[in-house]
Amino acid sequence: MSNEKEQELQPVQAVKPTGEVVETSLMASPIIVPAGQLATIKARAKRLDKMEAGIPLNGTYFEFKEGVPVRGQFIGFKSITKADEDTGEIKHIECAYWIDKDERMMMNGGAGLIKQFAENGVGLGTPFQATLLGEEKRKSGPGKVKIYEVRILSDVADE
Repeated sequence: MSNEKEQELQPVQAVKPTGEVVETSLMASPIIVPAGQLATIKARAKRLDKMEAGIPLNGTYFEFKEGVPVRGQFIGFKSITKADEDTGEIKHIECAYWIDKDERMMMNGGAGLIKQFAENGVGLGTPFQATLLGEEKRKSGPGKVKIYEVRILSDVADE
């Protein structure tokens, strides 16, 4: 770390659950808020107590049941990590994320599912239905691959 970066660091205070402000050993560089956004952020801060809590940002891993359709609104892709049970090696698993009808953030790392979302350019907020159709033996290598059917939903109420 350069001296210039070290000079930008400032002490960080902590607020205890009791409201007491205490010094810490933490250091951080300040967050810069663009001037054009500052007024909006300050006005919104005054309304925080009146706002409704939205959708949780942490996802829940969803395991499909064969033949049971699942509906949601596509949110995007994000990588999760998993330690290999035998070697302890950390593996990255690309997951598709969606919001279900109960406003829960769900995710699944099925390669066939992800491939269909990615190759078809499914966008943020797109309603879909996904069904696990079954498993097939891999064409190369050991194991099986899960087969999914993904359909884009249309809102008949808008027609």
